[in-house]
Amino acid sequence: MTYEDKIERRTIRLTAVTPVHIKGKDIDYGQGFVRRDNYSAYAIDHMRLGKYLLSKGKFEVYLEEIDGLINRRKFKDFDFQKFLQTHNLYNINNPETHRELIDAGVFKAIVGSTNNKQFVRDGMLRAFIPGSTIKGFIRVACIYEHFKNKVFLKWEEFENEIRDYDKSLIDSFRFISVTDSRELDIQSIKDETVSIVSRNIREETVLPKTEEGEGRIIEFGKIKLQIGDTRFYDIDESLTNRFRLKTGVVISSYKLDSKGKKVIDLTIKDENISRGQSDLVKIVALNFKSDEDLECFNGETEFDIILNKNPANTPFKSIENLIHVLDSFSKNIWDLETKYLSQITENANNIEKIKKFYDGKRIANARIGFGTGLISKTPDGILEETVLTELVNALFQPMKPMPHTRPKSRKVISSSSEAVLPLGWIKLDIKP
Repeated sequence: MTYEDKIERRTIRLTAVTPVHIKGKDIDYGQGFVRRDNYSAYAIDHMRLGKYLLSKGKFEVYLEEIDGLINRRKFKDFDFQKFLQTHNLYNINNPETHRELIDAGVFKAIVGSTNNKQFVRDGMLRAFIPGSTIKGFIRVACIYEHFKNKVFLKWEEFENEIRDYDKSLIDSFRFISVTDSRELDIQSIKDETVSIVSRNIREETVLPKTEEGEGRIIEFGKIKLQIGDTRFYDIDESLTNRFRLKTGVVISSYKLDSKGKKVIDLTIKDENISRGQSDLVKIVALNFKSDEDLECFNGETEFDIILNKNPANTPFKSIENLIHVLDSFSKNIWDLETKYLSQITENANNIEKIKKFYDGKRIANARIGFGTGLISKTPDGILEETVLTELVNALFQPMKPMPHTRPKSRKVISSSSEAVLPLGWIKLDIKP
């Protein structure tokens, strides 16, 4: 069997359905990168890192550290640069160690530092979409597919399964490679205004309607009678106690004292209907805040997916199957966002354009980049509440309290305090 028989390699066309922003790396770079100098960093090829460490007799030590962090749910704390330096495999001030890791393929690319508003760029300051961004979406889709219909009676059962599944996912992802995109056309990158919209929920008392000449009981410091919108009268305390008056009771007639300031007699309108007729109604208000201009991609590009078809634990049998799973997951995200917007009852006119977008035909089958909140927002509302909290706690620190607090905000493309489009929706097509 030839090498070509063992793998499937396809070129994928990526089209931005809505503006996409991939944040550039700041000076700290984070996991998966090793600092090159004060202005750039190396991106790591994890498969070639494993082969390199094996050749240096450090692979078992590497696995031991990784497994220890995974078991403590702290894998994100692993520092690749510190590991290489500790084992004398890399020295930022020694060019020879740079060259050796480059020649071994461990350092696969150079990423330049960018400011907060810029799109991510490589060492030559060319904008691109990292393969790790696409692979991150694939990972979350796998997690969702695996856990969406599961029910766990005990925390221990879930903890054991998520740990085992996360390990198998890491193993299986060694057989899926996603290349960085081709260089993005600079003309397809422009500044977009991005706002945070928060959804604040409160409860308000809705009082029953009154006919002309009628009044209703309200509590305004103390129990009073309201007539129309502007007239308020105190009520004799004996009446309050006798009729057990409370907010919302409708008064069909009343009598004032000689000074015309206090109610000394009243008649309750159809007591069986009017008592307790006031209701608490949930008001979902939309607020805009934190406008900022960000570089966003609005065009087309291409990248490659390479899939090793032989391992039994690979979650996808073909790249076509992979795209189908991403599409299924995207439908759930789409439905979740549609529901989020439909529940807004105050300032809803500010989201008409974005609601129209979600009411239209869905052509996007993936979502990436800044403002998409895949871990915190996407499984939320899709997964069962307890499983969601345990999933977040198993994968990330710090631990969230039970129940998990559902997110109230979204990042959107905006104009004059109006939500125009969501961020990050893309369409992936396999090129023939």
